[in-house]
Amino acid sequence: MHTNMKVLQELGIKVVDGDIINGVNITSKSTEFYNELGEAYDFVSEFAWRDNDGDQPVGEDVAVEIKCKNKLTGAGLAGDWDWFKAGVSGDLLKWRPCLKSLTEVATVTPEPKLPVVIGGEYEFSCSDGIWGRCIIMDIGQVGYVLQDGFTKFKEKGEVKFRTIKSDRDIAIDEMRKVAPINATRDMMGNLYDAGYRK
Repeated sequence: MHTNMKVLQELGIKVVDGDIINGVNITSKSTEFYNELGEAYDFVSEFAWRDNDGDQPVGEDVAVEIKCKNKLTGAGLAGDWDWFKAGVSGDLLKWRPCLKSLTEVATVTPEPKLPVVIGGEYEFSCSDGIWGRCIIMDIGQVGYVLQDGFTKFKEKGEVKFRTIKSDRDIAIDEMRKVAPINATRDMMGNLYDAGYRK
């Protein structure tokens, strides 16, 4: 059972020391990296317990597991729990995101291979992860020749291509960052078509 960094970022959940990402128990040195640059293919398979600091740490609708001072445990939506620390035996001491619930949300599938054609205009990325635009001038056995004359080699796996997104697709991607997790791409597309932009 696992979820991925894309889901966590959409829900505002930060990874902490002790979470297991890509099979590795992460430390404070790598938490900043994953919280800032984690990708959909970075899989989280276990969450460490986090201390309750007295404030609700995530959105109302995020499923969490909790431990109380009186040793009671539970699970439910973050908005259903009292996060205030009153100094009583029922105080919530520790929490962590509910992996089972987040696993159901993580429906990210790998991007299909794009059939690149000569003369086609694409966005491309090399191993540095920076995306640029290009026109494919030729496709040889060893790589792709771009309009600037450079060859990107296939066998090194150093280049990825994707179609150039329309303004509509870009707007939908922006909406997904703030939309409820159960909002579908079609719903947001309907909003865009109706004239909504913010």
